[in-house]
Amino acid sequence: LNILMGVWIPQVESDPPTRLDAKIQLIGLTKLMCATPALLATDQAKQLWARALAASMKLLASDSIKQQIAGMDTPEEIEISYDSAFSSLSFARRPVEDPFQEISDPAAYFAEQLYTLSTQHPGQLTPIISQGLQFDPKLSGSLEAILAKSGINLV
Repeated sequence: LNILMGVWIPQVESDPPTRLDAKIQLIGLTKLMCATPALLATDQAKQLWARALAASMKLLASDSIKQQIAGMDTPEEIEISYDSAFSSLSFARRPVEDPFQEISDPAAYFAEQLYTLSTQHPGQLTPIISQGLQFDPKLSGSLEAILAKSGINLV
């Protein structure tokens, strides 16, 4: 949890990832938030969960995730240069692999996992969500839109 609080969330907040990295980090944060009961055990852990939610919403609100959901994500560009000493290596390309190919819509996955967590802890998530998104109404609106699009109401 120290890495989440001290490294991961501040990094997402200050320098959001792009393209596939954004999807990978969003899915990782979602799994961590929804599969770690310790994040809902104490008040300090709930504050950390709220920060993770805000970071996840920033990722979901980013253009790279929106493009990926819409299917407009273009492959990442790899800079090609020529150097005769390393020509075979510099022109060798390794395709970018998506480790979560089965998750085509990260926003829907996030909403489903949040719903599952809310059914396991009824009434606990709503105040934490309000606390985590209170400083940015845009993120709160984005969460409501994602939940509405997925047809999910949190309990």
